[in-house]
Amino acid sequence: MYFNYAYQMVVFPYDFDAGEGLILHRALDLSEGRNIYTSIDHEPYTVMNYPPFFEIVLSWLVGIFGPKLLWGRLISVCSTFICAYFVSCIVYLESKRKIISAIAGLFFFTSGWLQNWSVLCRHDVFSIALTLAGLYLFLKGKKMKLTRHICFSALCFVGAMFTRQSAIAAPLSCLSILILRCFRKNSQEKEVYFRFILSFLTVLIGASSVLFVLLLMTTNGEFWFHIVKYTCGKVSWLRYVSWLSLFYFTHSVSLFLSASFIVFSFFKRQLSVFLLFWLFSFFVTVTAGKAGSSINYFLEFWAANCILVGLVLSVVFNKTMLKKWYFIILVLVAVCMAFQLIIFYNLSDNVTPSDDSRSSGEHLTRLIRRSSGDVLSEYSGYLAQNDKKIIFQPFSMTQLEKRGLWDQEYLLNDIRKNRFDLVVLSKSGFDIGRWTKEMVDAVNKNYDHLDTIRVFELCNFYHFQSELDIFVPRRKDDE
Repeated sequence: MYFNYAYQMVVFPYDFDAGEGLILHRALDLSEGRNIYTSIDHEPYTVMNYPPFFEIVLSWLVGIFGPKLLWGRLISVCSTFICAYFVSCIVYLESKRKIISAIAGLFFFTSGWLQNWSVLCRHDVFSIALTLAGLYLFLKGKKMKLTRHICFSALCFVGAMFTRQSAIAAPLSCLSILILRCFRKNSQEKEVYFRFILSFLTVLIGASSVLFVLLLMTTNGEFWFHIVKYTCGKVSWLRYVSWLSLFYFTHSVSLFLSASFIVFSFFKRQLSVFLLFWLFSFFVTVTAGKAGSSINYFLEFWAANCILVGLVLSVVFNKTMLKKWYFIILVLVAVCMAFQLIIFYNLSDNVTPSDDSRSSGEHLTRLIRRSSGDVLSEYSGYLAQNDKKIIFQPFSMTQLEKRGLWDQEYLLNDIRKNRFDLVVLSKSGFDIGRWTKEMVDAVNKNYDHLDTIRVFELCNFYHFQSELDIFVPRRKDDE
């Protein structure tokens, strides 16, 4: 079911949300040797919220095959299968049971949140794939006493953090468990774990520092402003609790099974890297309360839950450990797994774009191609795929204007002067913080409404038909 859904979504040529096109355009800039971390005091008025590793990978495909959203979505879908594979490998490494590890890997796909986010041209699933690869290499290196695996795991974590800066849960978990083991083991094993700690930190800190300094030097310090100063914002606890409640409602079974493993580990007095990864990734979900954040900050936590679900199953299938409670617990777990599948089937939004959505996208594409000048569009994928430069990033720059870090007069003057041949705004854009009232008023005062089209948009874990208003410059004799 996921494969068919992913195929239909990946091959759709138009934007699913307002962020995909910005990522594609940055990859295009990189493929042509341009800096993507530029000052917001001049055009383009955009913010690069993430480190550049995903865009670097995407730029290779864009440079060869041209700027298409297809390539970024394909990376995300492939990363989803890689995530499921490493969830399975991690569980097998601990349980040595192929069927259980396969179930854990397949269980990863039973999240509607993952299903929708994994088909977007976005950083998140790619980062999680690198995280899980690093976690697997770490566990294998720790089990087989192989320092090179520990070093390679640190490199994977560096790649994950330079894809998405919040990907800190796994490296913190691994480092914490190494330190704890170093103090608990005998003198011979202390030496081994001390070597692991030294190797892990050398690669993790060394590679991160080199990359960080290089990015600062090549961007004149703008890298820091973009990923930290411009991206950070106040956390709304009400917003976060609402996301957490929704996650609990749609993933309650996995949380119950994960809690079962935590209780079992508590009674066994076993602190594992899996528990720490689950705990730290849960702490990271707090960032979902920040303005502009979404369900993507729960996806790493979902991966951690799937690992614990697999480990719970390995405990359940160990008859000697559970003894007389074996069959009761086995039935309970089977019911829980079935219930999760029912939730997934009934709550997942498997709707794919219709022919009407494709026709609307084709209509807007024709208008953009016919325009001889610049276009101001809320959905920038249409611009990146039609050789139009992006002038303005609606949501991020609007938030910076509200925080007093950017002056919107730059853009307002361009709108008043009828600089843009086309202006494309969604009817909900102002309500969700993509445009200020002054921007919308300037467009209505200086541009005429040409058309309204309905386009397919993915919003978190559901889809809807977004209405886009298309404006053209008002002629002088009409005033």
